[in-house]
Amino acid sequence: MSIGWVLHRDWVVVDQAFADELSGVLAFQRPPAGSTLVLVARSVRHAPEFVLRVVGHRVVVITESYDGNDGAIDTSGTIGMAGAPGRPASALSLYALAATNVRLIARGGPGAPASAGRAQGRGGNGAAVTFRALAPTGIQAPPELCGKGGPGAIPGAAVTPSVAWYTGSAQWRSDVEVVLGTPLVARAA
Repeated sequence: MSIGWVLHRDWVVVDQAFADELSGVLAFQRPPAGSTLVLVARSVRHAPEFVLRVVGHRVVVITESYDGNDGAIDTSGTIGMAGAPGRPASALSLYALAATNVRLIARGGPGAPASAGRAQGRGGNGAAVTFRALAPTGIQAPPELCGKGGPGAIPGAAVTPSVAWYTGSAQWRSDVEVVLGTPLVARAA
């Protein structure tokens, strides 16, 4: 894994100012496409409903406390051009001691629309999504907690998410079973 950028802070508010800072750093430092952006912080909290969009780079977030606050991290691919396949999503990982309201999106980009004798392009492949937590609470894991393949003449390949928690008493308010096909049950201590 090639590390393209590392940010280490005590706390981070994921909002438009943070997204602009990240864009500026990426434009200035120009890490190689596909390299990994790593965010290490004691506390990471999204501004209400803010979706952090990162294209072309893997993202790893390592934090003591994570609150998605009805927002998300999105590493989805982009639409294909002129009959080309959609771009694949980039891998996305969140490691937290405590996590609330997690939404991770890594969909493949849609295939280019049909035009001038060209068929619609193939959808891009989804990417691996990893979520590990020690004490998840109030988790909302809609189907976006997966690497869905992008739509197209042939849909892109989906990737099953990797979800785990490391405590005997975590209470999950969750619809992860929609993604994984089996319900997650709170474990007794």
